[in-house]
Amino acid sequence: MVRRTRAGSHLEEMLQYSIWLWQDLYNWTRVHYSLLDETPAMALCLTDEVWTVLKYVLYPVHVSDLQRRDWAEQRSSLMESAVDFYKRNKALPIS
Repeated sequence: MVRRTRAGSHLEEMLQYSIWLWQDLYNWTRVHYSLLDETPAMALCLTDEVWTVLKYVLYPVHVSDLQRRDWAEQRSSLMESAVDFYKRNKALPIS
C-alpha cells in the first residue's frame, strides 16, 4: 500500500471502491464459457441479457426499487426536450 503510483490505489478506501467496481462489471458485463455463455448476473436470474458498460452506468443495480423509480423519473425529465417542457407548462388563455 506504500508504492507511489498515479492510480491512487495507495489509499485503502479508493482501492476497495476500485475492487467493487471491477467485481460488478465482471459479474454484469462479462460472458463466461463455464456458465454456458452467460454472465454471473444472468445465471442468478438478475437479468436476461448481457449488459454493456453504458447500461451498467445508466442503470444502478445496488439501490432500492423506490430509489430506482425516482431516478427514472428524474432521467426522463432531463431527457425531455425544452419544447415539450414549454408546451406542457404553457398557460392556457382565459376567455
